[in-house]
Amino acid sequence: MATNPYPSSPPKPHPAHQPHDSGLSLTASTDLSPEAQKRIADLEAELQLLTEKVASASQRFADYENEIRVLNAQVRQEKRKNASLDSTASVVDGSGEAGKAVGVAERALNGAAAQKPGISRFGSFMHARKAIGGLGATPEAEATNPLASAGAAAARERDLEAQLSQERDLRLAAEAKMGDTAGEVEELTATLFGQANEMVAVERKENARLKERIQFLERRDAKFGMRVQALEERDRERQRRLENLERAVGRAERVRGVLGGGAGEKG
Repeated sequence: MATNPYPSSPPKPHPAHQPHDSGLSLTASTDLSPEAQKRIADLEAELQLLTEKVASASQRFADYENEIRVLNAQVRQEKRKNASLDSTASVVDGSGEAGKAVGVAERALNGAAAQKPGISRFGSFMHARKAIGGLGATPEAEATNPLASAGAAAARERDLEAQLSQERDLRLAAEAKMGDTAGEVEELTATLFGQANEMVAVERKENARLKERIQFLERRDAKFGMRVQALEERDRERQRRLENLERAVGRAERVRGVLGGGAGEKG
């Protein structure tokens, strides 16, 4: 493969996906359960992987464009070489026709010399002329090499055109694949954001339900607390009454004892 005469243009960075609707945006919430947070992290990792794949496809697409430009430049260069070789070949063909004409004239003169010996010196002169023409025709023999190189250049041009066609097919396939990947990324992104928002909504509903349950239990516990306090107050009141009764019984026993002792002394 020939060296790239054009500097490789840096690949365009793949734009980060932006949600189409503000309703798809995720708000950070500490009320999410660990399972939901893990699921959201997995979805974000999968989205990042797909974004990297799209960036890699864009890089390959840029490389294909650079290689196609190189091949186009090589094809143009080969066409210019073939044009110059065609002009050289036309000049060589002209000199070949002149050589053929000289050969025909020489053969005619040789035939005439065979019939008339007096013309032999003219024939020898033409023979010398042919020898000199043969020396001058050496570039004609050397010109066969440009013809061979012209054939090689034509074959090279066909190879380059085949490579260019192959690269064009690869480029179209890469564009189609990148379009499909971008569509899949778009669809998957929308699906992921929808699932994440749905999970957030479910978690919020669950949290709201749990909060309502907790508030109900707290209110019930408050009622139970009030009842317990009332029962404890009753117990304290009963304890005071019992203590008062015990003191009253003690006083009654002492009074009875005093009264019983006084009656014995009188008797």
